[in-house]
Amino acid sequence: MTTTEPERRLMLAVLDHAIEELGQRTFDPRGRRRFAETADWFAADSLDYAFSFASICLSLGLDADYLRARLRRTFGPAAVRRVVPGLTLRGER
Repeated sequence: MTTTEPERRLMLAVLDHAIEELGQRTFDPRGRRRFAETADWFAADSLDYAFSFASICLSLGLDADYLRARLRRTFGPAAVRRVVPGLTLRGER
């Protein structure tokens, strides 16, 4: 699939926004829900949607597993569990 420049910029904007959402670490119920939804978006491997994390990575030539590992190192599994108790990011044991 060939990605046009406007599509590429939009995909990068979606990815950037999702990373920003993880960085918010809002502890109110609405913030925790947004954080959980964003973490689930990063964890999903679905290629069914053009703007799924896996589809964006594939279209942009990015390594999804590498990005997930960087997000775990950046935001830390402990921080993820503090915001969303019981949530485990993919690859975390």
